[in-house]
Amino acid sequence: MIQNIIKLLHTTLIELNIFTTRDVGSDTDHVAAKRYGRLATRLYLILFLSGLIILICYTIIEPRITTTTFDEPSFDYYNNLKAKYDDQLTCSCSVIASTHTKFVEIKSVLHSVRYRIDYREDHF
Repeated sequence: MIQNIIKLLHTTLIELNIFTTRDVGSDTDHVAAKRYGRLATRLYLILFLSGLIILICYTIIEPRITTTTFDEPSFDYYNNLKAKYDDQLTCSCSVIASTHTKFVEIKSVLHSVRYRIDYREDHF
């Protein structure tokens, strides 16, 4: 039973072809088109799986940046954080000014203007 499944899987992978004979071109014979389609399918699968593996490895290896807020930590706890994360530690009270864009938003509204020119012929 397991040998039949393995044999079927092997045969399917060997004969796998996701391209039609029209994709290869009309100037090649049917046998060569099948062979080129199988080779192109294998190349496509290898490149696709390689890219997927690289993307997964990059996602796993990439360092993650997390921000943690501590409300009113003790002085000893602050000193421990300062010793461990000296260059990355910031205090929320260190920014005392807010930018004006948080409070003020300027939008200009343009209205259409109509004017009327009255041409009168006044002859004296």
